[in-house]
Amino acid sequence: MRLKSKNIVNIFLILVGVALNCTLLKAKKIIIVDIDFDNRQEVGLQLKIIAGFSPKVIGIDVLYTNDSLSTDSILVGAIKSFKNIVMAAKLHNLDVPYPFWDSLELAHEKFNSNFIGFSNIYTESDRIIPEIPIQESYKGKMLSSFSYEIARRSAPQLKRIKSKSLIIKRIPKTAHKIIRGKDILTGKHESKDFENKIVLLGYIGDKFYLKRFGKKTISGIEIQAHFIENLIHNYAIK
Repeated sequence: MRLKSKNIVNIFLILVGVALNCTLLKAKKIIIVDIDFDNRQEVGLQLKIIAGFSPKVIGIDVLYTNDSLSTDSILVGAIKSFKNIVMAAKLHNLDVPYPFWDSLELAHEKFNSNFIGFSNIYTESDRIIPEIPIQESYKGKMLSSFSYEIARRSAPQLKRIKSKSLIIKRIPKTAHKIIRGKDILTGKHESKDFENKIVLLGYIGDKFYLKRFGKKTISGIEIQAHFIENLIHNYAIK
C-alpha cells in the first residue's frame, strides 16, 4: 500500500518530535561547578562568567562566613549582579533536640542574596537517607531547603509543597555534568553548558564531603543536584 504524501509528512513530523524529546530528556539541565579549593577571587570570576550566559538559577553551596575585606570584592559584586542566586545556610540544634533549631548559620552579610536555603540533609552514619528536606521551622517561620528553593526558582510551575520532606521514589541513574572552576577561567567551556541551566557551585573531591547515596558515594553538591532533579521531575512522594 502506498502512503499519501500527507501521511508521510505526518509520520516525519512525529519522528522529529520523538527525536527532539529524546534530545531534550538527555540534555543536562543541572551543571555542577567544582570550585575545589579556589580562592574567593577565583570563584567570583567564575561566577561572573557563568552569569554572563544567563543560567536559570545559580546555587552556591559554600558558607563564606568570615570577612576577607577587599579580597571579597569580585565575589560580592558577582553575587549582587545576578539576581537569581540561592545561597546555602545551615541549621544547628546544639542545645535543643531535633526537630527544634537554636541557630541558623549564614554567609557573611556582605554576601547577602535574594534567596537562601538550608543545606542540611538527613543522614544515618555515612549514609544519606533518600528523603528530601523541604522546609523546617526556625523561630516561628518556615525556611526552605537549598534544593527546594533552587527547584522553585528554576521551575515556577512547581506547586508549593507543604510537606516537611519528600521520599525519593527513584534515584536518577545519570550523573550530572561536572566542570572544574579553573577550566571556566581558562575558557574550557561552552555557552550551552550554562545557558538556561541550573548551575550549582560547590566542593566535589574532598573525602570529608562524600556520603553514600544509594549504591554510590558522592559529594554533598551532587546530592543536592539529585534532590533538585527529583523535585522538578516529580520523582518524589510525600
